[in-house]
Amino acid sequence: MASSPLKPFGSFDALDSSGSSDSSDSSASSASFKPFSNFDPAATERKICRFIQKEVQKSGANGVILGLSGGIDSALVCVLSAKALGPKGVCAVFFYAAENKDANDAVFKSDDFEDASALSSSLGISFQKINMYALSKSAQKMIAFPDNNTTSVLSGNLKSRLRMSLLYYYANQ
Repeated sequence: MASSPLKPFGSFDALDSSGSSDSSDSSASSASFKPFSNFDPAATERKICRFIQKEVQKSGANGVILGLSGGIDSALVCVLSAKALGPKGVCAVFFYAAENKDANDAVFKSDDFEDASALSSSLGISFQKINMYALSKSAQKMIAFPDNNTTSVLSGNLKSRLRMSLLYYYANQ
């Protein structure tokens, strides 16, 4: 049985109402495939904001606490949360790892910190800074990475789990 070649994104056959491919309909073409032709950004924003409001209300919380790295993903979550809950309903936390004052000063001059700080200020939300250096080093020692060799992937995964745990801790206070 010969298999059909893979089709590149955008050249899907027409799908019937069950979601399965109907190869008998050859009228569908890649030229007619427009995945975002009906996308309404304002309606999507309203839907996401209503979702945030509903979930916060269901949880019985007064707001949200989120990690704000200075990147686009956390910035988008922060802006949508502030629109949904108002500035008093959002607390952003910037996590960093600085071993000493020189490293600390370098972090606070970084683009990521400046972006996170400026966004928080422009939204009027609470902004906290947490140095995770000692916690991260302690966790690495406790886990005893093989041959004391902490790869960047292992270290990055550990730090992201520590950030998550800290956010949960502060959210439940």
